[in-house]
Amino acid sequence: MSRAAKAAAQLATVGAVVLAVVNRVMGRTFTQRELFQGVLRLETTSWVLISISNAAKVITAAGLAYIFYLLRAVLRAIEEGTPFGEEACVHMRRMGYMVLLVGVLRPTVDYLAAELILKRLPTLEPAISLPSPFQAEVILASALILILAQLWSYGLELERDRALTV
Repeated sequence: MSRAAKAAAQLATVGAVVLAVVNRVMGRTFTQRELFQGVLRLETTSWVLISISNAAKVITAAGLAYIFYLLRAVLRAIEEGTPFGEEACVHMRRMGYMVLLVGVLRPTVDYLAAELILKRLPTLEPAISLPSPFQAEVILASALILILAQLWSYGLELERDRALTV
């Protein structure tokens, strides 16, 4: 028996032992569908299916590029010594809204792409549910950026008042 065959046999034995332990601890058995739920691999050369499956990645990349552009503009204003300028406040607010928008659009577009791809398959009925577009991390990050933008606006007002006082 070759080394590869021995390694495969050992791996199969370890897998069977792990499944037996999980079955004993959990008190139930798992079907093959439960073990591999959520994984569907399709090999296709259809550009339509490939472009649909990559739509969420393109949207996310474009949104992140715009967010980094805004962040760069804010950092440039800080470097120039005018951190509380009108432009920096606007950029901060736009950044907060873009983080929220990208965070909501990504799961929605992923769902729509999966539904379109599954509808094109002749033997499958799509049995997927829309993921929650409200992710706690995205909402928290967006809220923190928007709060920071509000503080930036307040700093701008203080800067204007300081400029008017003699």
